[in-house]
Amino acid sequence: MSPHRSLYFIIVLVLSLSVLLGGSPLPAAATGQAVTAATVPQLLGQVGGEVSALYFLNNVDPMLDHLYLSVGPRLYYFTANLLDPANPLTLVGVSDVLPDIIRDIQIMPTLGRAYVALGESGLGILYFNFTTPGSPAVLKLYDTPGYANKLWLSGDYVYVSDGDNGLLILSIDDSFNVTVVNTYDTPGSARDLYIGEIIGDYRPAYVADGPAGLRILDLTDIHNITEIGYRDSAGYAEALDYITNFVFLAAGDAGLQIINVHKLDDPIVLGTCDTPGHAQFAMHYGGLIYVGDGTGGLRIVNTDTLIAPCEDGFFDTPGLAADLGWYEGLVLIADYSGMRLVNSATLEESPPLEITLLPDKLSLSGDHAYLADPWQGLRIVNTADPSAATLAGSFAPPVTAHEVTVAGEIAYVAAGAQGLSVVDVADPSLPVAITSVAAADALAVAVDGDTAYLADGADGLLGIQFTAEFTPTETLLLDTPGYARDVVLQGDYAYVAADDNGLQVIDRWPLSAMSIVGGVDALDRSLALVVVGDLLYLADGDAGLRIIDIADAESPVELAVYPLSGTAVDVTVAGDLAFVAVQDKGISVIHIADPQHPFELAFIDTPGAARGVAVDGDALYVADAQGGLLIYSLPPAVYTFSLPLVLK
Repeated sequence: MSPHRSLYFIIVLVLSLSVLLGGSPLPAAATGQAVTAATVPQLLGQVGGEVSALYFLNNVDPMLDHLYLSVGPRLYYFTANLLDPANPLTLVGVSDVLPDIIRDIQIMPTLGRAYVALGESGLGILYFNFTTPGSPAVLKLYDTPGYANKLWLSGDYVYVSDGDNGLLILSIDDSFNVTVVNTYDTPGSARDLYIGEIIGDYRPAYVADGPAGLRILDLTDIHNITEIGYRDSAGYAEALDYITNFVFLAAGDAGLQIINVHKLDDPIVLGTCDTPGHAQFAMHYGGLIYVGDGTGGLRIVNTDTLIAPCEDGFFDTPGLAADLGWYEGLVLIADYSGMRLVNSATLEESPPLEITLLPDKLSLSGDHAYLADPWQGLRIVNTADPSAATLAGSFAPPVTAHEVTVAGEIAYVAAGAQGLSVVDVADPSLPVAITSVAAADALAVAVDGDTAYLADGADGLLGIQFTAEFTPTETLLLDTPGYARDVVLQGDYAYVAADDNGLQVIDRWPLSAMSIVGGVDALDRSLALVVVGDLLYLADGDAGLRIIDIADAESPVELAVYPLSGTAVDVTVAGDLAFVAVQDKGISVIHIADPQHPFELAFIDTPGAARGVAVDGDALYVADAQGGLLIYSLPPAVYTFSLPLVLK
């Protein structure tokens, strides 16, 4: 279990102490001078994130229904009139940023409480007021020992499917003190649960237990939990639903399984339906089973014959279907790319709630951040006030976007198999397509004047020269070794991160004669890079950050390799600091004043997977694939080493 997700700061003073105690010496840059460290970056603003959970509550007051929606690390609270297609939802409030992505939402309306499962960060308790609408207030954060996936409220207890920790039962008093009542360590990884009613001598709990399939526990005495029975699943047991002797199990790549649990000690698989994607949840409603099938969207399974269930229809969600709700023949779908409202009979969709942002990479220009969203294309955020950043505009075609570069009023979008899109962003709220250029797998783009250079996957480096009207006049494809992931320009050279073929140095001038003139082998997978002066900083996957001297571009020399705790996927540099996006681990802040002896100053544990990073002035911008756009302050240094540092 990782620590509570928050901002972690590693004080480098321990390095100096290690010197005094005979440990490893400090970098040579520290000799004879004070080494300045950055303070903890503070979160200023956040926009978007994946929609992974919802809770629809109707008839809580005479006039309005209520919708609670997870959007990345925040809880959104709406009043709802879903039968009004023009204005189905009214935003009431948004919670503060929570330490992790919300995985589940459960509501206790009588107390005005929302309970949220926060993955590695455990359980969150928030308060809302029906009579005085406003943003839900965070009352309590409780770090469970495992990974909080789903919650169940019953009586005085909160039941948590807590990943490798199994089933966790908590009691919470009126002062929000949390007491662990009991834990049952299931053999797999508890993903979902259903607490049933008393059946004979048992009160069964049904647990979707990952690799261990379906586990059935007896909760008659919650202080003495025992396992009654189990059934292995063909796939990974992700989630379940229950109705009178039947469990409907979402079993990952194995699709839907229907299990007869009439005999609790001997459950039997009656039938299966192999859905095309990865079954992530299953819910029974109106005689049908609705399966959230990952990239397969929403699959609807007819259970007239339980032994041979068959697909009755599907709705192709643009993102990954993650949760469901119901109202008057409408299906509410929490899809990573937004909230969808679909007619269950016709499968026609009302206009989606577009509040999500699932970025891979970003570029900054003026008062706006331009984000490449693999699910939704180009997304533009107004950052004039970072604490109140808002989504300003979108450019949907192409839907896929891997990276964006802005030059003046023009955005160049690397859009995978859809090639390069050139977009007029003079009005960021209303981007307009100018032209597009075909490519095999455009992953990154760099621009110099009238020429754009595409990192084009397996095809290599694609150079495109435009007229003033953005008509391509000359193109050249250079077949670089490996898989071209990123490209930056410096002088007459293009530097390409070529995956397992490392760094490739390209003489790019003239375009018609581009050629490879140098390079550095990969240690793992060269994924992204940035050039500052004569130094190149390379995010090299599991190998970490590499610093390379390119004073002689055709004979680059490696100065240092700094290992990180995860996979380095992006990097930017500001002054003496390098900021490295390390996927699920967050952002590593590395001191690089002495490029031969870098060391980590601080670490920011972002809510999801940090994929892109950029710095503008005193603000750090992070593209988090689940948490949206995160904006952190970069305050001036407030402490220095005061101990004499003399290195021999």
